[in-house]
Amino acid sequence: MTPRVSPWVAVALGILTGTVRPVAGTQEPVFRANADAVILDVSVRSDGRPVTALTADDFQVVDNGVPQQVDAASIESLPIDLTFVVDTSVEAEAHQRVAPFVDRIREIAGLLRAGDRARILVDNSYVTEWSPSTPIPQGGGTSTYDAFVMALVQPPTAGRRRLVIAFTEGVDYFSETKRSLVPAVAQRADALLYVVTAPVYRGGASNGVGHGALIVSQGAAPLMEAARVTGGDVHALTTDVVASIKGILDDFRASYLLYYSPRGVERAGWHDLRVTMKKPGKYDVRARKGYVGG
Repeated sequence: MTPRVSPWVAVALGILTGTVRPVAGTQEPVFRANADAVILDVSVRSDGRPVTALTADDFQVVDNGVPQQVDAASIESLPIDLTFVVDTSVEAEAHQRVAPFVDRIREIAGLLRAGDRARILVDNSYVTEWSPSTPIPQGGGTSTYDAFVMALVQPPTAGRRRLVIAFTEGVDYFSETKRSLVPAVAQRADALLYVVTAPVYRGGASNGVGHGALIVSQGAAPLMEAARVTGGDVHALTTDVVASIKGILDDFRASYLLYYSPRGVERAGWHDLRVTMKKPGKYDVRARKGYVGG
């Protein structure tokens, strides 16, 4: 069975492989960076709690090895474009991952604020957008890598922040997307990615991304790497999906937007980024690992 793939998946993969060029007048799905400014989502925590009241002078941004002047740092209550990716495969159904999400959809909707928008992508044998008014497909295979690309490559919208929360078993059967391309798409996406994945139950490897040494399936490795490069995080999957989503939204809303104009670096090509704190103390800082300049 061949999964239905969004046209944005084909465009994104074509751009990455060099077989497709963006058409004049259309938006290539890329991270917010241009010749004038770079905008970074940065999460700062200390002892597990968000750190508030920071200023631009508290941050150090290094772009391709060159320290940059941070022009502004703020916690902005911009509306959120939120995409859920929900694995409804036979594995997820067997481990009772689907019902808690569906049964508590009203509570999940109640976590959104005025102006926020949300959509749900179902990761099954086909990748589909789901409405609560229709039955959710369950018990099939998965097209996980395709689902992640579909979630990440939406065109950016000015004045809004993009967040993807993916609940996944980390298993893929039918994707047309190669696993190695998922982190590459994430590097260019204008979104933070949080992966909520299950501990391994057959095979797997230890990976120290996110909250300690989370043991996950091998298939989840590129998904975790994709979260890391966006500045997102990885969480262990539990049946309390509402608490998981609330924690991620609270963390996202408490993160900073940093603005700087690149100086002393070539604008085109890949830029390695490193964000640290000038302010004394012990901090957990999460930020995008790089971007593609234009």
